[in-house]
Amino acid sequence: MYRREEVEFSDKPIYREKRDLLTIVEVPDLLSYDIVAYLEVPFENEQRYVPLYQKRGEV
Repeated sequence: MYRREEVEFSDKPIYREKRDLLTIVEVPDLLSYDIVAYLEVPFENEQRYVPLYQKRGEV
């Protein structure tokens, strides 16, 4: 998980819902996937951000 300041200047979108992307525990082969967005999740008294992955070459 990342803090806000670690992702706020990224060119990747930040979502509040997971959509059809994968989290790291769902990725079968990490070398074939790229981080394409971040998922905003509550953590204690602040928001944290989980990377979301998509297989390379998929739109």
